[in-house]
Amino acid sequence: MEIRKVRPEEYQRTNEIYALSFGYKVEQEQPTAGEDARYAAFENGKMISVVYRPDYGFEFDGHTVKMAGIGGVSTLPGFRRKGAIRGIMNLLLTDSFKEGFAFSYLFPFSTSYYRQYGYETACDVTKYVINTNALPSGNDTDRCFLLEENREEGLKYIKATYEYTKTRYNAMASPTEDTFKWAAEESALNETVYTYIYPGKESYGFITYELRRDDGLYVNIPRLMYKGDEALFNLLGLVKSFGSDYPKTVVRMPGSDRLERVVKEWSFGNLRRESIFHGMVRVINVKEVLLLAKYRGQGEIKIRVEDPILDENNRTYRVKYGDGKALSVEETLEKEDLFMPINEFSARILGYSNSIGEINRDFCDKIEPGDIFYQKPVYIVEEF
Repeated sequence: MEIRKVRPEEYQRTNEIYALSFGYKVEQEQPTAGEDARYAAFENGKMISVVYRPDYGFEFDGHTVKMAGIGGVSTLPGFRRKGAIRGIMNLLLTDSFKEGFAFSYLFPFSTSYYRQYGYETACDVTKYVINTNALPSGNDTDRCFLLEENREEGLKYIKATYEYTKTRYNAMASPTEDTFKWAAEESALNETVYTYIYPGKESYGFITYELRRDDGLYVNIPRLMYKGDEALFNLLGLVKSFGSDYPKTVVRMPGSDRLERVVKEWSFGNLRRESIFHGMVRVINVKEVLLLAKYRGQGEIKIRVEDPILDENNRTYRVKYGDGKALSVEETLEKEDLFMPINEFSARILGYSNSIGEINRDFCDKIEPGDIFYQKPVYIVEEF
């Protein structure tokens, strides 16, 4: 079996493999080689499996680093369970290390499957179902304007809100040419999807909502970003105006952004919430990530990481830290203070441990792992 990067002239065949594997229509648009890397497995010269690797900027503790997205994972029906995807993932991760990537991220069909490649759950979103009439009224909802009324001005606020949100969360992806494509094309009258902008000076944001009738009458909010509660309350105030006809509002928010504060009356089931996993992370380069991470307090710790795929990460690292950052990260042959498999290390250093549990403190008598591994806001909006 041959495994390699796909050449640009083979990109259309990767689209066909993906479509044949899942019963989708074939995408005829052929990307250029600069948009992403693609990997494939070949059996007797025939392409049988494909993985896409779109490249993104990725926010981590105040730094923008390279992130390898994983998408389009597919194998033709007759060639499944023969190790093609495993071979591709091994090569893809090895190349990503050599090419300077710090992280990889994916949205899995199975968490247990991708754990074998070093990924771990790293983000959750909260789905809220709220009584529309229980939303805040907002004092200046008349300042909100429909995107199509002034698309140029609206796009300016959308981009500014995205940039602000990017600074608040680890894992936010840097915007690409396609990130705001919807804002340039969306038509409220043709698509009955409405985007409104709140154009405050210090507090601003945008909301996209649609009035749904498929499962009862409700307002669905696929996009809501804001800076400051002034914008949040006024944008939700627009939605509240539909309360007499659409009694429920459904919205998904970053797990750390708790909308409970906007609902003042909790009786009669005015608010329900559900936590939903939103992707898995993997550290590609442990030493680079340790150098860039934010730390609490000051001290020294020796961390040993075990990586089944990238042997370059199988080291013990002595980290000296202070003033909120790493002062030095060096490899050492000394006994570690703390051991972690790459899965656990990846999630914890990003700032997420909801699905992992407590740190194994067998080696923690003289060090404080909470200086290094602590909860941080994590959120990603790009999907691939």
